[in-house]
Amino acid sequence: METKWWVGIVLTLMVLCCVCCMCSCLLYHKFQQWKRSVEERRREDLEAANAENESLPSYTIVSGLPSFPAELYDSFRSAELR
Repeated sequence: METKWWVGIVLTLMVLCCVCCMCSCLLYHKFQQWKRSVEERRREDLEAANAENESLPSYTIVSGLPSFPAELYDSFRSAELR
């Protein structure tokens, strides 16, 4: 009689493990779908931003000021000369 109880307990635990595994797989699948949609949306936003940036003129060209790296180089060079 005791073996029947143990068989029932083991089978119940096996069924619970299978249900938990299936739920985990479903959640993982949904997470991957969500991650792909976020990456796709981010890529579309980046492409839209790049299209907007390409149409605008460069700040350094319009203002006649040096670019940031050039200005850093000049400031370091002038600091070394002091």
